[in-house]
Amino acid sequence: MRYPARILLVEDNEGDAELFREMLKSSGVEHELMVLEDGEKARAFFEGGGCPDLVVLDLKLPRVSGHQLMRFLQETGRCDDLPVIVLTGSDSPSDKEEARRNGALCYLVKPMTVTEMDRTAERFREILLGEADRGCTVSD
Repeated sequence: MRYPARILLVEDNEGDAELFREMLKSSGVEHELMVLEDGEKARAFFEGGGCPDLVVLDLKLPRVSGHQLMRFLQETGRCDDLPVIVLTGSDSPSDKEEARRNGALCYLVKPMTVTEMDRTAERFREILLGEADRGCTVSD
């Protein structure tokens, strides 16, 4: 991955976006962060040729859901091998399974404890440095 790493966060809640900024900052990896607040804007970004190094995606988004956006990326072949991390409030087994089928590298549930935030920041560092394996989760 190139540095600074280009990261796209698709998140409609500004508080959650700020929490992510703090976790990313504590990862210690040089990065550029772009935040889009709905799935429709993210789809337009990809349709316009945008291709970040990493996508962090909420599932419950206005207009186009995170699931729909991941399917769009798979079906169109845009940004092949793009790591997608789901960061969502849903702990639903069906959401987890659908995210896995749609190619999510990680599925992380918010809100998080301080310990979980520290572990998540470490996972982001590993992913951005190319040290992560597939299928990560973070929980106490």
